[in-house]
Parts: sequence; structure tokens; C-alpha cells
Amino acid sequence: MKQGVLWLSMIIALSGASGAALANNTTQANADGKAFADSLNNAKVKDLGKTVDPTTVPNYQGTSIPEAGYYNSGLNIENQAQTKAASDPNAQYINNARTNRPQITVNSQTDPLFKRHEEITDKAHSLTDTYSGCVDLPVGTQDVTKYEEKSCSVSGHQDTINFTCKRQLNVSCSNPNAGQPNPFTDADFTKSGDPGMSWGSSGNTFWYGHTTNNRSGSCKFYENTIQFYISDLSTVPEFVLEQVIYDDWLFVWVNNEVAFQAVGGTYYAGFDLGWKFPGEYSCEHKSIRSYNINVNAKPKLKVGWNTIFIRNLVGGGGNAYLKFRGLRIHGCTQSSSYSYVCPTGETHTKGTLKSTTCTSGPETRYINGFPVYRSCWEWDQNYTRLSDPYFVKDPMCGQLEAQGCGQTSAVCTSHNGSFCENQTINYSCPYQTSARHVSMCGSQLVCPDGNCTSEFGQSYEPATEDFKKAATGLAVAGEIAKELDKENLTIFTGDSKACSKATAGFSNCCKDSGWGTDIGLASCSNEEKELGMMKEAARVQYVGNYCSQDSLFGCLSRKYVYCTYPSKLSRIIIQQGKAQLGLGFGAPKSPDCQGFSLEELESLNFDAMDLSEFYSDVMSNAENGTTPNANNVANDIQEKLKQRFPQLNEGGGN
Repeated sequence: MKQGVLWLSMIIALSGASGAALANNTTQANADGKAFADSLNNAKVKDLGKTVDPTTVPNYQGTSIPEAGYYNSGLNIENQAQTKAASDPNAQYINNARTNRPQITVNSQTDPLFKRHEEITDKAHSLTDTYSGCVDLPVGTQDVTKYEEKSCSVSGHQDTINFTCKRQLNVSCSNPNAGQPNPFTDADFTKSGDPGMSWGSSGNTFWYGHTTNNRSGSCKFYENTIQFYISDLSTVPEFVLEQVIYDDWLFVWVNNEVAFQAVGGTYYAGFDLGWKFPGEYSCEHKSIRSYNINVNAKPKLKVGWNTIFIRNLVGGGGNAYLKFRGLRIHGCTQSSSYSYVCPTGETHTKGTLKSTTCTSGPETRYINGFPVYRSCWEWDQNYTRLSDPYFVKDPMCGQLEAQGCGQTSAVCTSHNGSFCENQTINYSCPYQTSARHVSMCGSQLVCPDGNCTSEFGQSYEPATEDFKKAATGLAVAGEIAKELDKENLTIFTGDSKACSKATAGFSNCCKDSGWGTDIGLASCSNEEKELGMMKEAARVQYVGNYCSQDSLFGCLSRKYVYCTYPSKLSRIIIQQGKAQLGLGFGAPKSPDCQGFSLEELESLNFDAMDLSEFYSDVMSNAENGTTPNANNVANDIQEKLKQRFPQLNEGGGN
């Protein structure tokens, strides 16, 4: 570790023992101890990954020692201890005393020692800022409420949403009489040609000609024409040549296509039959003939002027007669519009059109009985848009709200167009504190004679800032030694883990707390549960999130990505170290959880790192007895120095 802090803890510890019986030799011992610590400190990082001769390590006893049986197996220690305790009288006394001693009930709400414990601890820790001065400690059971200002951050996000709308063409008739009858009248037909033809009508039926002989001639042809105008073929649903009466020959054409041809009693009715009388035939056939031909002439009609041409040949006496039926209705004045069917919550006006695909057409459809042709009737239209902004609070916001803090203000720190992308939420947090305090003072960091905590009947020896830094330095050195990958010569390499959170519904496997109770989290994966536990242990670094399950209806699920590390301390070192080296943690879909190479580790300035987040763990260990107090540390170091430097015992001592 650069700018070593390892030796600092040893010097501080030794200072607590000055004035002991070793006073005559402590100057030399301190100098030797500092040199020894410096050598260990300088070699700590530089020698990582190298082979070390174990015989050069002080107090090395070889590999065949009784404690080797405990390596990687704490259970062996426990088993041996239980076996020993079964016959040891001291252990039996302790065990019996535990079950037989009188039980004392302590009310944590009224007992001053418990009621003020946390506040006293927090206040006492402020003594680590200096070796002199005083702090106020709470006493008594009376409370007052005070308020503390705290804040957290909220980030706004927008997702890209893709969706498809069905666009449909709707055609209708804007005139209400569409399809209603609009009958032909006599005035709609123009007649011309040779005499001997009369006109008549009844409803939709019309006739032109004479049913008895009224013409004469020696093979003489008589020709007559009927003309009528059609503006829209769809308005004429029926046009039929019903009946002919003639003597001797009769021919009928519709728009220059022969519909009926007859010589005497031989006739052909219908279109597309070809010419049936190419030879020579006699003119006189001596009788009037009548036929119901029912020829459908509608397919031969056209927009514009239509012509029915009648030719009658007479040998002696003769006649010609044609009856037809024509239906006409009011036309359709077409009106077109479009309708859209989109996913729930989406409209075609909301997004930007990206592509269009015809899904129905070309096709002729009938609207009120009228045929309507369109090249396309339906389309799939693909749109994209940004989602409405949504906001994510950092975990601290939830913690403050759970503590009963009230929001006092919200300050936007960066704006992204239509919404605030980042804002700071300020809270006022109430807390209870003692209505009365006493002062704790002294450069020895000890409450003299317990006077200032006499109401508790206790004394308190808080740790100094140097002790916290020294203990943290020792923890850093131990973490480096434990986590070194000797094969790849890298340190603190992490793993990427992710959790999922549905954008709608109740599925949230990204909770920051509550994993120990496992309430409502049974459906989460093992990885998500493991990540949750690592969050609670402060072993994770948030990388980012992305949409992991997209659909036509938007993002259904988001994946939140983290880098996880072996311990809280290794995570802190990675954060601080990457900041010094200008490195990041990658993107959500490709996180970079790589640790440091030895070269990168040696280049880090540990004195510039803010390791205060780990101090609370150091102090917790100290208060729980897992870290020795200053006097015990000093005594332990003195004993080790006596063993290494026997000359310290010369000239006096215990």
C-alpha cells in the first residue's frame, strides 16, 4: 500500500504503552519497529505474486504445526472446544451459571444505558477528529425532537416504444338515395329509321315495332335504331332482350354485336355465336313467328351512347317487333375515410411513421350493391415514439421516507427537453435526542474516572481517527493478500449480475432490501436473490439498465446490471481506484467488472482514497470485541518486540 498506513497503527499502539517499565529501551524499539513495519509495508504490494522464502518470515514454525488441522475448517475448532469443555471445570461452571443465574429484565425504552446507546456512540466518535476538546453526551430519559436536512437523487428516463397500427380504408355512399330505383322513361330512348314501327312501355318494359304484317316488299330490308345514354354502368343492374316477333327475316345488334338472328323459323339468340347465315336463303317464309329469347344484354352495354339496331327483311308482307326490360337505380357518390386500430394506449398521431405494408388488396368490394375497386384496403403501419418520462429514486430516498422524513423541496439539476432528467430531493428528518447533555473531554480519549457518564455507571474509550485509518489500512492489506489472483496477477476482479423488473405489474426482483425475509420473492432467480443479498452487504456497483423484453405494446421488462465484488471493502477500492485511473464500469449490455493489474494497483494513491464508508465497519468490529483496544494492541506489539529484540529486557522491565 502506497503512503503506508500499516505502520501507523503500530506507532499509535506503542504510544499508548509509553511510560511502562521498558522506558529505557523504547526509543530503539520504536525505531526498529518502524523500520520493520516499513519493510513489510514496502514489500506488501511489490512482492505480491512472487515466491517468498518462508524461513525469512519472523517466528515461522514450519507447516507441521497443530493449528494446521484448523485450516479452512472452523468446525474442527468448534468440535475440539466442545470435547474439551465437557471435562473442563471452568467451562462447566460457566455453563451452569448461564442457566442458574437470576434473570434480569431490562427495559430498552427507559433504561438510560440502552436508550442513549446509539446517540452516545455517534457523539463519542466525533472525538476521533481531535485529541483535545469536548463533546456533549446525552443523559437522562427526557427527549426533544430535532430535525436534520438530508437529500437523495431522482433520475428520469424515456424508453423507445415501437408499435403497429392497422389502417383501414372505409368507402361509403354519401347520397342517401344510392341504390334506390331510378327507372328509365320513354324520353331516355331515341328512335329512328324506316316506318312501320311503333313505341310503347309499361314500367321497366319497353317495346318497339308491330306484331302483325304491316310491311311489304320483294326481299326488301327495313332498318330501325334505338339509342340511350348511360353515365355509370353500375346504375344499370339489368338489361334483357325479352321477345321478338317477325316475318320473314329479323336481325338485332346491341352496340354492333349480334344478339339475335333468324331466317324464317331458324333462329339463334345470344351473343358471341358468330354469323349463322352466310349462304343464300329465300325471302318469303309465309308466317309470323314469335319467340321469348331472354338475352342478357347488360355485359354489352357501355358508358356513353348505346345502340340497338334492328334489320327486318320482308318478302311479300312482313313485320318486326322487339320487347326489352331495363332496370336503372341511383348511383353511389363515393366518400372515403380511414380508421386505425392501435395497441391499447397508442394512437397513430402519437408516434413517427416508419414503414407501411399493404395487407389486403387489390380487390373489388361491393358498397350498397355498387362494385368499388381499390389497389389496397388495409395496411400495417409501424410507428416509433419515446415513452412518457418515468423516474427512478435511488435507494436512499426510500430509506429516508421509511424513517419518516418529509420532503421539503425538489431541485432540478439537469433538464432534457420536456422533462427533468436529474433532480435532488431534499428531506427534513426528525430524530429524538436527549433534553440534557454532559460534556466528555480529554486528550487521552478516555472519560476521566467515568464522571461524565456517571449516570450510566460506565466509562467509554472511543477510537481515534488514526486508529480507524490504521485499522482500515490493515483491512486493505489483508484484502489484497486474500483476493490476489496469482495466476493472472490481478486483484479484486468482480462478476456481473443482473435482475429484472416488470414495467407493469408486481414482479420486482431488483429490491434493495428485504431479501433475508424472502417475502414475495419466491419467483426470483437464484442470481437475483444472490444479487439482493450482495446489495444489502454493500458489495455491488450499479452499471445501468436496458429493456430486456420488448413488444408491440412497449417494454415489458427491464434488466438492471451490477458489478459484484468479494467484499464491501474491495468494492470501495474498485470505485475509488477506477476514479483515479479514469476507468468506468462499461455499458449495461457489456459491463466491465475487471479488477486491477498489479501495475495499476501500485499506481494507486491510497492516501487520496475516501475509505470513510468502511470506518463504520471498523468501529462496529471494535465495539463488538473483534478488534482489540489500543492498550491490548500496544501490549501485544511489545511482547512481539521483546521476543524479536531480547536486548529490550536489559536494564530493567517487568
